[in-house]
Amino acid sequence: VAQSLREQWDAGARGVDGATPHGTSEIELIRSDGSTVWTETAVSLVIGSNGLPESIVGATRDISRRRHAEEELRLLASAMEQAGDALVVLEADLTIRYVNAAVERTTGYSRSELIGKPLGVLIAQGDRAPVEEQARAATAGGQPWDGQWSVRRRDGSEVPAEGVLSAVRDADGNIAQVVVA
Repeated sequence: VAQSLREQWDAGARGVDGATPHGTSEIELIRSDGSTVWTETAVSLVIGSNGLPESIVGATRDISRRRHAEEELRLLASAMEQAGDALVVLEADLTIRYVNAAVERTTGYSRSELIGKPLGVLIAQGDRAPVEEQARAATAGGQPWDGQWSVRRRDGSEVPAEGVLSAVRDADGNIAQVVVA
C-alpha cells in the first residue's frame, strides 16, 4: 500500500504532461453566523529541488458579488429570451445584435439570419427610411421613440407592429446599443 501511495504522489507531482498540478474551484461556504459566501480557491503543488512535492500554495477570494452578478445576468437573459413580445437589441449603428425567440416566431427568420444585419431587413420597404431616421434622431437625442411600422417577414408578407426604441448608454454616456421592444 505504501508503494501505491508513493506512486500516486509521484504521479500527482508530475501532473499532466509533466506540469506541476494546480487547480481552481468555486465553493459556497457557511459562515459562523449561518450566512453563506462564495469563494474561489486556487491551489498549486510546490515541487522541491529533489523533484518531490514540498507543499501546497493556495489563495482564496470572495466571489459573492461576481456570482450574484452572473445570476442576475442569467435571469435577465432568460426573461428576454422567454418574453412573449419581440425584443431586438441593436448596435448604435442599428445593426442587429440580438433577437429573442418571439422575433423568430413573428418574422420567420432564424436568429443567425438576423444577427449582424441592419434593422432595415425587418422593416417593410415603405417604412424603412422613416423608421431608421426617427430611430437615429430619437436615440441620439436620448429620448425613446414610440412608433408604428410594418414588419417584413421572411416570406415577404408584412404585419403591422408598434414598439419603443430606447438607447442604452455605456459608462461614458455614449449610446452603446438600442433596444426595440
